[in-house]
Amino acid sequence: MVEKERGVSTVEGGRAMRDEAIDISKLIKAVVGDMGLSPREINNGQCEEFALTIVSKSEGSSDVCTENFVEFGVLPGHVWILFEGKHYDAECPEGTKNFMMLPIFLKMGEKEIEALKKQGYRVSKRGEKE
Repeated sequence: MVEKERGVSTVEGGRAMRDEAIDISKLIKAVVGDMGLSPREINNGQCEEFALTIVSKSEGSSDVCTENFVEFGVLPGHVWILFEGKHYDAECPEGTKNFMMLPIFLKMGEKEIEALKKQGYRVSKRGEKE
């Protein structure tokens, strides 16, 4: 069975296939609702399950985790989604081009932020432009 909704063809089994464009923000919001947790709760303990669910339902997306950046040494453990050049998680369904602008990283302390800046990463506090 194939159902079509706003540019996404959903094949039985829940896999979203490319039609015009996948509305990943809508998918993220739907999965957050299905999980029955707040976006913050998901990002603090269920982020891997969440990201893998999104990846399994959206062609062209992939999961990324802080283990990919182990050299940082100051990042909180987190798994998020990379899709068409933008980074997404439960708290950031609209996505951001700079993964350091995901809310979980924006909540880091000054010490962690300064360590990342010294390594050449663009990091700002909530409310500052990326």
